[in-house]
Amino acid sequence: MAIENAWNSNSDNSIEIHIKDSFIVTSSVIGFLIKFIKKDKIPITLYITNDELYEMMDDMNLIQALNIKKAI
Repeated sequence: MAIENAWNSNSDNSIEIHIKDSFIVTSSVIGFLIKFIKKDKIPITLYITNDELYEMMDDMNLIQALNIKKAI
C-alpha cells in the first residue's frame, strides 16, 4: 500500500527502496514488486546492502527484473 500511495501522490519521481539489514525478501514481496514494475509500470529501484541477499537475488535472476542495485 505504501508503494501505491507514494506513486499516486507523486508519479513524476521513481521510487527507491533501500534494504539495508535484511538477508531475505519474502516471495510475496517479490511478487508485489514484480507486479508494480512490470504490470503497473511503476519505476522502482531496490538498493540492497547485504551481500547474501544480493547474491540470492542474482541467483534467482531478479537483478534486472527488479532493477536491483548493490548498495554500499
